[in-house]
Amino acid sequence: MLLPEVIHTRHLRLRKPLVEDAHEIFRNYGNDPEVTRFLTWATHRQVEDAFEAVLARLAHWEQGTEFSWSITLPGDSPRVMGMISVSPDPRRAWNWSLGYVLGREWWDQGLMTEAVRAVTAQLFAQPGILRVWAWADEQNYASMRVLEKVGFAREGILRRWSLHPQVSPTPRDCWSFSALREDFMLTST
Repeated sequence: MLLPEVIHTRHLRLRKPLVEDAHEIFRNYGNDPEVTRFLTWATHRQVEDAFEAVLARLAHWEQGTEFSWSITLPGDSPRVMGMISVSPDPRRAWNWSLGYVLGREWWDQGLMTEAVRAVTAQLFAQPGILRVWAWADEQNYASMRVLEKVGFAREGILRRWSLHPQVSPTPRDCWSFSALREDFMLTST
């Protein structure tokens, strides 16, 4: 897979994570229980948790099992505002999943919508990728709105689909969303 290590948008620079990002990740969103509320990983209690997460993401990148980008401002800003990741379905090469997180300081500014749109466009620029999908906890209205603004279609409820440890010790219902290459290419031009 030839996904770029850096993606530039109008307001953002998405780049492959660096080990040095761990302090920014911890400070700007990893340790915030409100930001991590609907995520599948536990809120970071110490900066070492963020270091482990970055090392895991870099290992996944090298293995081709997940591709993550730190969300930063244009230029060489070391400030990490969030992260966006995509993963191929190992059984269906045309189908990729997407996930993201953004620090509270940058909510309601359209930045995550811009990042999701850019990464989805990069995926659909790859030969053979026909579908990108994501899920959101049934109460995560902000994430659902991002997906809808980018043009993802709401498909239905996935019952007891995802474990969000900050909300419940048991898997929760989630809404499934998808974008298809042909639809996305028509609406984004």
